[in-house]
Amino acid sequence: MRKFAMINLALLVVAGLLVAGCNDTETVEEKPWVVAEPGLSFIDSVVGSGDVCKADDFVEVHYTGWLWEADERGQLGKGKQFDSSVQRGTPIAFPLGMSMVIPGWDKGLIGMKVGGKRSLLIEPAMGFGENGRPPVIPPSSTLFFDVELVSLPRLEFETLEDGTGPVAELGDQVNMNYTGWL
Repeated sequence: MRKFAMINLALLVVAGLLVAGCNDTETVEEKPWVVAEPGLSFIDSVVGSGDVCKADDFVEVHYTGWLWEADERGQLGKGKQFDSSVQRGTPIAFPLGMSMVIPGWDKGLIGMKVGGKRSLLIEPAMGFGENGRPPVIPPSSTLFFDVELVSLPRLEFETLEDGTGPVAELGDQVNMNYTGWL
């Protein structure tokens, strides 16, 4: 039994070395999908070189979305394209973790680096659910997105004087006085 376990371990190490030795010329179809959690998988086609995206970042992305459908031979793949910021020529920006986008995006962009490109495969529970978004996205649709992380815009600020009231937290509505400069 112990000998069998050692052989399996050796095979895993060899397989890991072979995967580590793969070059960056692989296509998305050749790379293994990473299952981030049930209902959400991804593949990085380009690993960026900029800052790493965190769960509470404000992000700016370009994307193209397709329905994940069976073709005439019954094979699953990209079907009808339903939206593209790339075609509009303008990226979109939003805060992660604030439910401004589908859960698959809130969770699927974490860990990307600025300049990176990631394909997301999002099942209905992490997308638009059993209702979909008719007439564009049918009920219970699995979605495929190509996403490029364009930037992580950061707000720079300086506190001139500490206040005495309660500390504002993410999601709080606040009133404030400010001065801005270009």
